[in-house]
Amino acid sequence: MKIELVDQPVQTFARVDLEHGEALVAASGAMMAMTSKVALVQRPVGLVAGLKRLLSGSAFSPCELRAQEGPAEVLLAAPLPGDMMLLDVGPTRWMVSSGAFVASTGSVEVESRGGGLAAFYAGAGMFVLEASGAGRLLVGAFGALSALAVEGGAVVDTGHVVAWDASLGVKQHAPGPGLLTGWLSGESATCTFTGSGTVWIQSRNLSELGARVGARLPRRA
Repeated sequence: MKIELVDQPVQTFARVDLEHGEALVAASGAMMAMTSKVALVQRPVGLVAGLKRLLSGSAFSPCELRAQEGPAEVLLAAPLPGDMMLLDVGPTRWMVSSGAFVASTGSVEVESRGGGLAAFYAGAGMFVLEASGAGRLLVGAFGALSALAVEGGAVVDTGHVVAWDASLGVKQHAPGPGLLTGWLSGESATCTFTGSGTVWIQSRNLSELGARVGARLPRRA
């Protein structure tokens, strides 16, 4: 399987070349186009797991795209304009914020994770996603992507978090008056990562954009 990222970094999409019998799992709505030799199979999901995926902003029923009758090609894109990247899953397990998951390869397992404040670490509503196993993980961002190396500790606005090393400790902080981090991030929630690892962040914040656009819309009568 070959994955090429095209038109980086502003309007990135992925071109995936599949050999006969190879498959990947994609989020609902991620497929732009595919050749006729690709079989699309909706993966069955249990009720509880399905509800978790729905609430996390991930695909309720992820699709398997498998090459049949020879090589095939699939084009994938994230829902928001910005960059995309491939993360290696194996020795590193990744936590992924809601909506960032585009596709996974090999024997990567992607499961919703929730419970307590973990739900809001990446601004992901009720759940975030955990990628484990072995293979590659394709994620998309709103804007540009940047790796933040954590050595001891780092504070990040939740709306800018895309993915992080699952070995990192995370603690969420609600916005509050008088907090320097709240002022710098527009009074939005932040989270503190501790340990040693990498946090991938995006340059744009969808919630902040929505708030600013909404404030300029005419009021309804």
